[in-house]
Amino acid sequence: MDERVVAQLGSRDVDAVQPLFHEVFTQPPWNDDWSDTTRLRRYLLDLLEPSGSLCFGLYKQGVLIGLSLGRVLHWYSGTEYHIQEFCIKKCEQAKGLGADFLVRMEPLLLQQGIESILLSTNRTAPSYEFYRKQGFNELADYIHLYKNIPKE
Repeated sequence: MDERVVAQLGSRDVDAVQPLFHEVFTQPPWNDDWSDTTRLRRYLLDLLEPSGSLCFGLYKQGVLIGLSLGRVLHWYSGTEYHIQEFCIKKCEQAKGLGADFLVRMEPLLLQQGIESILLSTNRTAPSYEFYRKQGFNELADYIHLYKNIPKE
């Protein structure tokens, strides 16, 4: 019997999502400072709230081990699933679970009329090679730009 299940997540799941997200993204290679747990909870609720969000969890033997937190974007060329955050629990990484998670999500996305997946990652992070192996390609003319707003 298959012990892995993908289920859609919502704001009701924030208490299960928060510890996994914190565990993964506060460690290398990300080293994000999520010590402000109120801010972390708000960020996760931004991603999990129903208006346009589409989030999935990967469960192994009933335990949440993977997250795909994103949004549905209705673009002129088709409907996209924009993954904002994707992770597998640290102790479960390098076992093929991330690849399996993506494969299991695809039919669920197609059922909702979603034709493509878009995500961003750092070219120098291990996730870059992972996504390339999963069939993701770089968009030649697409770049993310960033600006801090100066404080007075």
